[in-house]
Amino acid sequence: MAKKANSSNHCSFCGRSENDVNLLISGISGYICDMCS
Repeated sequence: MAKKANSSNHCSFCGRSENDVNLLISGISGYICDMCS
């Protein structure tokens, strides 16, 4: 059985993953974290 890639969302500005920030806001073409907003 094939394994899924570890795909986590990340901030489009700083590159932090959703596990590294308190809040990750999704938009139409990307994400922004609480530290960059």
